[in-house]
Amino acid sequence: MKTLARTLALLLVAAMPAQARAADPVATTLTVPEPITAEHATAPVIEVFLASGEVPVEGREVTYLVRPADPDVTIEADPVATVTDAAGTAAAPIPLDVPLGEHEIVVSFAGDDEFLPAEGVVPVTVTRAASKMTFTGTSTGVRGVTITLRVRLQHATTNANLAGRPVTFSIPDQLDATATTNATGEASVGFKLDALYGSYPLTVTYGGEELYGGSTLARNVSITWSWAFASAGGLGTVYLNDILDEYRVSVPGADSGIVTGADISKPVPNLAAAQIVVASRAGQDASIELVGDARFGALEAAGHFGSTPFALANPGVV
Repeated sequence: MKTLARTLALLLVAAMPAQARAADPVATTLTVPEPITAEHATAPVIEVFLASGEVPVEGREVTYLVRPADPDVTIEADPVATVTDAAGTAAAPIPLDVPLGEHEIVVSFAGDDEFLPAEGVVPVTVTRAASKMTFTGTSTGVRGVTITLRVRLQHATTNANLAGRPVTFSIPDQLDATATTNATGEASVGFKLDALYGSYPLTVTYGGEELYGGSTLARNVSITWSWAFASAGGLGTVYLNDILDEYRVSVPGADSGIVTGADISKPVPNLAAAQIVVASRAGQDASIELVGDARFGALEAAGHFGSTPFALANPGVV
C-alpha cells in the first residue's frame, strides 16, 4: 500500500506544469578584458560583465585572484571580491605586488540556485616599476656649517615610499656616501660645507633592483659667506652668495632682504672694491665695501652708513 502511494505521488509531480516546479539554474558567461601589461606594485582596475545569454546578471559576487601562469611558481595573493551592478558589470583594482613575469587574473562567479558558475582569465604581464626621487633636505648654507642632504624615494606611478633601498650621494672630490631609505622612503647624509664659496653639483643615485628601475636626482649645493659687522644701528649680518648673483643683508635700522650688488664675474679669483648697498629706513644709504682676495679667511671688508664708516669683523661664520 505504501509503495502504491509513493508511486502515485511521483506521477502527480511529473504531471505538474513546468512553472510549478523549481527551475534549473541557467548558464552564465563572464566577459573579461584582453591581456594587459602593468608595473609591479600597481593595481589596475579590471572590469568584467556577467550575463545569462544577453541578459545582465545583477547583484552577484565576483571574485578576482592573481595566480602565476607557471604552475611551478608560487605567489601569495589575497582574493578580491565585488558585486555586479544593474548592468551586470563588476570592477575592482587588483593589487599586483607579485614577482615580475607572466601571471593570470582569474575572475569567477561561484553560481547559485538561479545561475550556473562562470569563469574568465585575464593574462597579465608584470613589469619592473619605475622609481623617482624628490629632494627634501637642505642644499645651501654658510661655509663651515653642516647641512643635511635628504631625498625621498618613491614608486613613480603610485607614490608609495620605497624603504630599505640604498641611495648614494656624490659631490666630486668632496662627498661619496651611501644611506638606506627608512619607512617614509627618506635617506639622508650630513655634509660639512668646507669648500670655498660657490656652487657644487650634487648627484643622488638609486641603482635599482629586480622590482624597481633606478633613478637619479641632480641638484647644486651652494656655499655662502657671512660677515658680522658693527654699525651705528647695532650688529648686522651680510651674506654674500655669488651663486645667486644676490647679497642677503640684515642690518638693524635698515630694510632687511635681498639686494643686488656690483657685478662680480664667476668664478671670483679676486674681489676688488665691490659694493653692496641697502636703503636704510632713515633714508640713508648703507653700503659695504669688500676688498681683497675672495678666498675664505683672506678678505678685508669695510663699510659705512652714509658718511659714517664702520668696520666689519674678521670674515667667518656668524
